[in-house]
Amino acid sequence: MQENKGIVPQQQENQEPITSQQESDKQVEFFKTYASQIITGILIVAAIGIAVYRYYDSSVDAKQEAANKLFSAKNTQELELLVNKNSSTAVAPLALLKLAKMHFNSANYDMALSKYNEFKTKYPQHEMVDVAEMGRLHCLEARNQIDDALAGFTTFTSTKTNHFLYAEAVIGRARCLEQSGRHKEAIAVYEDFIAAYPKSTWTSKVEDLITTLKRKLDDKKKTSG
Repeated sequence: MQENKGIVPQQQENQEPITSQQESDKQVEFFKTYASQIITGILIVAAIGIAVYRYYDSSVDAKQEAANKLFSAKNTQELELLVNKNSSTAVAPLALLKLAKMHFNSANYDMALSKYNEFKTKYPQHEMVDVAEMGRLHCLEARNQIDDALAGFTTFTSTKTNHFLYAEAVIGRARCLEQSGRHKEAIAVYEDFIAAYPKSTWTSKVEDLITTLKRKLDDKKKTSG
């Protein structure tokens, strides 16, 4: 389904003009309400990768120690040190992903974006490169680069329909459409997902998102008279 730019509702009469800074703050606040729900699979998958790594390399003390440090790392300094000291091991890329996510969770989106980009540059063939791409798109969204994030989510959903992060990309795409004022398109994206994957574990969440969005639109209509 092609995306046609919707028309953002006009401001009511006698209403103060919305400045670009106010709009930016509004979109950032919108994003923060979803921040705890996104990138749900990244650290889980990283942990699985490390578990497999530990199983096959448990006899190597140095690698075992690095894996243990990855699990126990509590701050960015520890992770930076781990990345630098284990650059040639399987721990380094997973530590870099965890480092990026930690920066993201701290709302340091510039640094998180830098780390996700670093991952993609250093490990373009890594099995987690799509995870880094998803993290990168969330960073762009958090930085209010909505058009760039939307383009990335759209590409992801059109090329990786069987990916374990597909549903998350669909939600990211719809969320960006909503932030752009393209509410009908956002609802259509949600509805298309439900129609295509009625038994997905994500379907109930997507249904909730549709309900919430429609309620917001109804409330807006009532307010505007």
